[in-house]
Amino acid sequence: MTCDVACPCEVMGTECLMSSSDDCMDGFFIDDIVEDGPASEEHTAAIIRMALSGLYDLHQMGVAHGNVCGSTLFVESNTGLVHVLPSDRQRHSDASASEPDEPAAPSDDVRGIGCAAMELLTG
Repeated sequence: MTCDVACPCEVMGTECLMSSSDDCMDGFFIDDIVEDGPASEEHTAAIIRMALSGLYDLHQMGVAHGNVCGSTLFVESNTGLVHVLPSDRQRHSDASASEPDEPAAPSDDVRGIGCAAMELLTG
């Protein structure tokens, strides 16, 4: 069996607080959820709450993700845990994205979570 999702054991040089497993994770990206239409408010709230918890831990360490989106939010099938994957481990990259002039800030992550929530709620 081939896994197309790398374990997010490191986030920008720090130990990831959201996963310590080297095993292939079985699950889906936010992008997968919205293919079938909008998610319920309850489902959206649960996903966003878990993602925010992980981002809060990163921000407390002085690290911002900088690219929170549907292709960096991964939900484990068996546990429902949400992982915020580093940008280099997202399913597909945005070819139009260029190197930022400034380093990522926590406010970038908050904006990304808001966009992910809208994506979940509107499909």
